[in-house]
Amino acid sequence: MSAQGVIEIWHPSVAVVDLRLPAIEPRRFWVDVAGRSEGGTLPLVLVGEGPNLLKPSAVIPSDLVGSPIDPDHLVATVLRVARDEAGARGESITVR
Repeated sequence: MSAQGVIEIWHPSVAVVDLRLPAIEPRRFWVDVAGRSEGGTLPLVLVGEGPNLLKPSAVIPSDLVGSPIDPDHLVATVLRVARDEAGARGESITVR
């Protein structure tokens, strides 16, 4: 199943895109998600090396996490982005 297919089925609050992968797929996914027209945009947290995170792009991520990845920082970033997005819609999230 493609990443786009997963989004259509699961409707995640945030997507984490790992730009450290050598393939073009992460960037294609990033641009595809940003170009979706239905129901707003999916917040993206990009993970990668400094130079990869600084490449020019028409897509503005919700946040960036540099490598090496601190798992606690990544989780805190995803939770903050999810809460910010939910708050902007007048909703709240529950962490289990």
